[in-house]
Amino acid sequence: MAAELSARGAHVEFAGADRIETQLVPEAGYPLHRFAVRGFQRRLSPDLARSAWLAGTAPFHCRSIIHTVRPDVVFGAGGYVAGPVLLAARTARLPSALLEVDAHMGLANRLSSRLVDRIYVAFPPHGSPSDKMLVTGRPLPREIKLPDVEGPAPDVLVFGGSLGASRLNAAAVAAWGDADPGFRVEHLTGDREFEQYRDATRPWYQVAGYTNALAHELDRCRLVVSRAGGSVFEIAAAGRPSILIPSPNVTADHQTANARHLERAGAAVVLPDAELSAPRLDAAVRELLDDATRLRAMGEAARRWAKPDAAAVIADDLLTLIAR
Repeated sequence: MAAELSARGAHVEFAGADRIETQLVPEAGYPLHRFAVRGFQRRLSPDLARSAWLAGTAPFHCRSIIHTVRPDVVFGAGGYVAGPVLLAARTARLPSALLEVDAHMGLANRLSSRLVDRIYVAFPPHGSPSDKMLVTGRPLPREIKLPDVEGPAPDVLVFGGSLGASRLNAAAVAAWGDADPGFRVEHLTGDREFEQYRDATRPWYQVAGYTNALAHELDRCRLVVSRAGGSVFEIAAAGRPSILIPSPNVTADHQTANARHLERAGAAVVLPDAELSAPRLDAAVRELLDDATRLRAMGEAARRWAKPDAAAVIADDLLTLIAR
């Protein structure tokens, strides 16, 4: 998103809390203004009181940031961090917008949606959409260019997010880590569990933590096995068929809703987490790898469903909010 705005001559600065943005934003060369806020615990505790206090004070800190930066428009990428900045923008009478990347809008975004002029949604909304909504898809990172050849290409790419997915990791290693299955697997375990599984590497089974060049890895594989978070848009943009295993440990089971969208489009097979096992995963993968016609059709359906120009569409619309 920032790159798309910069390409249109906009100066971009970020505001965020003590999360991954404190590393990624400076590395990308953008200024970062930090403020304190954190998510709410779902039970009574001293941490809940602390979170409530930070939520109450964060908009004042964000108003100070806005006074310093003097932006023309404020864009919230979603979640509890975006709320205080969007509230500060509203009190400063600045145009603002919010992004929702999942099929189900979470509580923080539902609250923030009342403050903004535009809501960009990745999936078509259910029921009667607000006239503020614009269906854009999810903005994708710009592709990182890497050499064309990095060893044999995998048939199956397995991943569960930057941190990983414990049940998916365990099922994949149990399915293919001991004996050659007759196809090549690349397994991105996530940084959190890489040490646990690094010794599972075999000639046919390559294990890594994670990669910042996911688009490159997607281009090399024939089939993807993954959770169903925001990465479903990257999978679809690459035109890859997928077996999606939605995580049950997310708000409002939104990963299942994400996965069903691709399933209805003919681009994915959905394997519920409750049914996940090494034999079931192995059978699902073999069924698809053995049917080249179906794989090709699913990949074509994925590419039709994808919205790879989402970042450009949002950037252009944000600039219209300034003009308006």
